[in-house]
Amino acid sequence: MALLTAKPTRSQNSPRASALPAHAEGRAQMLGDFGPHLTAAGEGWIVIRPTLDAQGGPRGHDWYVPSVVEVIQQGSRLTAEIEGMPVTIPAHDADQAADPDDPIAIRV
Repeated sequence: MALLTAKPTRSQNSPRASALPAHAEGRAQMLGDFGPHLTAAGEGWIVIRPTLDAQGGPRGHDWYVPSVVEVIQQGSRLTAEIEGMPVTIPAHDADQAADPDDPIAIRV
C-alpha cells in the first residue's frame, strides 16, 4: 500500500480533494499504485486520513491506495487496514456535514 502525504490547501468546494498530492511525482505514484489493483481485481480504493500536528491542529492529509482485500464493508461503514492497523471509516450521511477529522474512502 502506498502512502502519499499532502499539505492542507484552501478550497471552498472540497478541502480534502484540494489536498490531492500537489506535485506531479505524487500524482504519478498514486496512479501507478492503482495499476495492480485495476489489472487483477478490477477495482481499488483511496483512503484519505487527516493528520494533526502536536497541538491537534490540521497538518495535512495522508493518502493511501489499499487493495480490495484491505478494505472491508461492515454494514454502512468500512474498515481499512492502514499500516497494519484497522481504521474505521464512518458512513457518509448526505444530511450532515462530514467531520473533518474522520477518514474517508473512495472506491475506484
